[in-house]
Amino acid sequence: MHTSPCYLLSIVIVFALPTNDRITTRKFAATTISHIYSMSYSPLQCPPQRLWHTLCAIVPLSEIEIEAASRCFHYCYLPKGTQWLARGQICRQIAFIEKGLLRAWYMCQGKEITRTVDHEGEFCTAIASFVLQQPSEQAIEALVNTHLWCISYEDLNNLYKCFPKWQELGRKVFELLYINLEKRLITLLSTNARERYIQLLQNEPELIQQVPLKHIASILGVKPETLSRIRHQFGKEGEL
Repeated sequence: MHTSPCYLLSIVIVFALPTNDRITTRKFAATTISHIYSMSYSPLQCPPQRLWHTLCAIVPLSEIEIEAASRCFHYCYLPKGTQWLARGQICRQIAFIEKGLLRAWYMCQGKEITRTVDHEGEFCTAIASFVLQQPSEQAIEALVNTHLWCISYEDLNNLYKCFPKWQELGRKVFELLYINLEKRLITLLSTNARERYIQLLQNEPELIQQVPLKHIASILGVKPETLSRIRHQFGKEGEL
């Protein structure tokens, strides 16, 4: 008989609850673990189709490979301003953003420098910390109320051992993350502030609307007042 991953997951959750809660079926409180706010599952709550569409667009997965992974992803809700990863912590998860924004930043000469802002439909992690399982030099926080689906380092490696397709998928996901970082570095080194702003408008216009300007300035590698001048010039030219 076929047993769905959601059903198996609901059994695990029910028996993880205290007896009184199992009897009354009350919702149990969200648990705070290293600044992570994990919300309780409902029996029908499983990873969204968008996650599988995104992964299968990279490497096609069979029903068995998807079902096995379904048991590994867990839901995580972060209120605005909550850290998903703190500096100095070991990053033990990769997150798929179902809805919201995650900002990755590090400290340089006493200032926060934004590395990236990842949005819905994208993956986010501290790559070096996750791969090496060493303390992270960067932090990752929610810029808005954010809904994530996360998989742990241990569960991902178990999938690697059981399914060759997941080995290929994991490699390609990290290749994409690295390529995006390299593209950003090349852009910072080869273009001026105005050109970088134009590229951001063309490629990720939603970030301009949702992300505070101080973080946009940091992404572009300029001071906030420089970004204000660029935006003012655009306004004069009727481009914004």
